[in-house]
Amino acid sequence: SYHYDDPAFQSHRLFSLKFYAYNNRRNQWKHCKRDTEKRPLHHDVSIITWNVDFMNRRVEDRMNGVIDHLRRVVLKGRTLKPCVILLQEVHHNALGVLLAHPWIRKHFFITPIDEQKWPHSATYGNVTLIERSITIHEASILFYEPTTAMFRTVCAFLCTSWPEG
Repeated sequence: SYHYDDPAFQSHRLFSLKFYAYNNRRNQWKHCKRDTEKRPLHHDVSIITWNVDFMNRRVEDRMNGVIDHLRRVVLKGRTLKPCVILLQEVHHNALGVLLAHPWIRKHFFITPIDEQKWPHSATYGNVTLIERSITIHEASILFYEPTTAMFRTVCAFLCTSWPEG
């Protein structure tokens, strides 16, 4: 994990993040290598943000409610279109709900996969879900100057075109 009190820590710098996909054969989340396969590219990607509110009680139930609402109401049960879901203030106890949910496992890459990439001693953080048909170039996390709220941003760089040549 990254520690604000570490003299080597530099705020306003991007730190690389791994992204993961669920592997049914191994029954576990597996790190994905940078995507160099030239799959069809998407030019119409939905961006969905949700502040989960880490201070609310029953964080596991709340996360299940968020997932169900996204699946049934926002995406209306349709065939999943390319989308990126940006979850903010995810309590560390709710991460297990995300990782265990069959819909998340089937349809999304996830980053970060645990709280180790959140600021030291943080009880909540950001999680990004990227629909699996989207080509991911890389993922990173940006930390701001140390604050009481320990602000940070998860960045996912998606491919919408292939370089010429």
